Parts: sequence; C-alpha cells; structure tokens
Amino acid sequence: MITQGVAVVGATGRLGAAIVRACAENSVPVLTVASTAGWREGEQRPDVVIDASHPDALSDTVEFCARTRSPLLYCVSNPHPDQLDQLDTLSRHVAVTVAANLSALHWIHAHTVRLAARLGVAIGCDLETVVLDRHPETKRDAPSATARVLHECAGGTGRIISERYGAPVNDHHVLFGAPYESLDIHHSVRDLRAAAQGALRLAAQATTLPAGRYTADDLYGQLADHDQLAR
Repeated sequence: MITQGVAVVGATGRLGAAIVRACAENSVPVLTVASTAGWREGEQRPDVVIDASHPDALSDTVEFCARTRSPLLYCVSNPHPDQLDQLDTLSRHVAVTVAANLSALHWIHAHTVRLAARLGVAIGCDLETVVLDRHPETKRDAPSATARVLHECAGGTGRIISERYGAPVNDHHVLFGAPYESLDIHHSVRDLRAAAQGALRLAAQATTLPAGRYTADDLYGQLADHDQLAR
C-alpha cells in the first residue's frame, strides 16, 4: 500500500497531470515530480514511481528507481526492445510493472474478449476478428498498445483498424463475425481520470510485490483473486 507517497514522471503531460490530480483527490502525497523542466526530488523515498512520460525519460527513471529501490509502474505506450531491456535489468532489483492500459474496465474488457474467442473456438465457430482502435488525432501510436493487447486476447488473428479522429479519450471494439451474426465487445473511455484512478490502484498493488517484471494484467488478477479469497 502507499504510506509515504509517490513519484510521478511526466507530471505535466496529459496523463501525468491527471495522475497528480487523482493523488490530490485521494490524499496521496506526490513526493517527487519530473517533467521536461527536470526532476524535483522530495526528501522522502516514494513508495512507488509512476512513469507516464516519454520513452526518452526512461534512463533517468531507471536510475532513480535503482537508487531509491522504489518499484516502478511504467505507463508509456509500446516500449521498444532496448527500453524493455532496461526495464528487465531494473526488475532484478525492484518490482517493475509495464502497463499497456491502466483502466480497470479495460482489464475486464480484455478478459471478456479472451473468453469469447476461446468459447468460439470450443464450439466450432468460424470467426472473423477485427479490432477497431479509435483515438483522437493527438495519439501518436497506431495501433495503440491497447489494440495490440486486445488483438492478442482475440487470438492474434484478424485485423486491427486504427483511426485517429474525434474527442478524447478512446474507443476500442472487438468484433467477432460469423455467418449471419456478429458480436461487438466495446470499451469506451471518456476521461483520463479512469486511467489515473487505475494508476493509483495498480501503484498500491505494486508496493506489495517482490522484485520482478509484471504487467497490469498480473496486478489486476492479483487484486481480483484477493477479493475472491476475502469473500
């Protein structure tokens, strides 16, 4: 759990600023912030570092986490292989969670897609799969990390159609087409507060983990299992 506070890298970006606001709303101290203006470190070690910045900032983030032994929640989309290597090296010392998407309902969406794909195969449906990936024009990655995850959940076949238009934040449809019928599993995010609240939920869980490499799917799965055990 978060007892001291957090560090936020990319604190002035769209997602980073939303995370800072979520911290204020949930009485979570932000001890250290980093942005294009530089790092402003607090006196206390943060319980966890949340990086929502840019791939170019990763080396500084890794150095800070290694020095403070703080776990890392890495929220930057589609890290390159050399960046994943840096994260793997760091994960020998602290817990590192790479999150393609922070939203709790995205996690449910992805698991629903995985279940639908598995059931379709089990009963012999001849399915055509399409992932629709809609973000505003400001989104650089196409397809998005979320669309890649959903494509994998749907079986890794079929197409991803990425479109860049419209209002924030995003829409993702997974369409399963069969002769004479179709199934549309849809998740829509209307405000970055969904991702920011998810970041705090995952960050708190990350503080409980031993050193190693994790995904948001791992952490939400742990939270769901813990809730079931508590019932």
